[in-house]
Amino acid sequence: MSMGLDMIKDTVIMIVMMAGRIVKCKMGKQKVLCYTSLQILLHICMSLSIVSLNVNGYGSSEPYVKELITRFDIVCLSEHWLSGPQLPRLHSVYDNVVSKCASNLVDAPPESGRGYGGVAIIWNSGIIASEIIGIPSDRICAIRVKSGNSDVVLISVYMPDRDKGVHMFAETVGIIDELVVQYRDKCHIVIIGDLNTELDCGPRSNGSTSERGDCIAAMMSDYGLICADMQNNATGPTMTYHKHGMVQSWIDHVLVTSELYRCVNECGVIEEENLNVSDHLPVYIRANISVSCDISEIKKSARVQWHKLDKEAIVQGY
Repeated sequence: MSMGLDMIKDTVIMIVMMAGRIVKCKMGKQKVLCYTSLQILLHICMSLSIVSLNVNGYGSSEPYVKELITRFDIVCLSEHWLSGPQLPRLHSVYDNVVSKCASNLVDAPPESGRGYGGVAIIWNSGIIASEIIGIPSDRICAIRVKSGNSDVVLISVYMPDRDKGVHMFAETVGIIDELVVQYRDKCHIVIIGDLNTELDCGPRSNGSTSERGDCIAAMMSDYGLICADMQNNATGPTMTYHKHGMVQSWIDHVLVTSELYRCVNECGVIEEENLNVSDHLPVYIRANISVSCDISEIKKSARVQWHKLDKEAIVQGY
């Protein structure tokens, strides 16, 4: 559970306890009305945190992914390397998952060895979200997060590397472009992941770019997208990929619509951590926006069994 959702969770528990005392004093329909009002009142969490990591194989990175999901509301993965029959492994560990494997691995047997590619989005059970289906690429998956004002469309990507050529890269950008066009008028947009190219889109940039980077920059210009991790308020290293401690590049990014960027209170690149065995560093963003939460899922274990307490115990305990 993320820090923002943790704070809301504790507040919810406190108010539920207080409301419980009030409910015990009510009779009949008034009790139902009080409960209904409480649900409406607490349906909004005022923060959303998202992190993305190219895990370089889920197997070796599983401990770090499990740790990240305790710190962020949503975790996006690229290069999980799982085949179609292996994808249930993610679904068996996490409650809410959207995942895709590389198209050539859809029917590959589990014992086929190390795979390649693949994207996934994992989100905490308190977040209300749904998969956006019908995306014609195994490099992109997306969810729509329910919000009190404008919903948030989160697009997790793993762009083709330079060996695949500019044409495939441009085709993938085109699919992302279509998603932005479809949702930009009614939703906030977040595009996050391994873009596999340097960008020159902010004051923290080192000025490096390429023809592939120009494809991304053109889309950003068309729709007013901002590279959040390259702005002055971002923190952390100015690189996200390293090879044997020698080659370094900044190819993982967070792109957001300008309206959402105004709500961002923290973003950047996470420093090296002991559990991170990937050759990539995570990129993340935290924004102060009203996200709808399923209160019953925030902390099930905190449900108070009022019928087991007498009046004196309730007064003393709460």
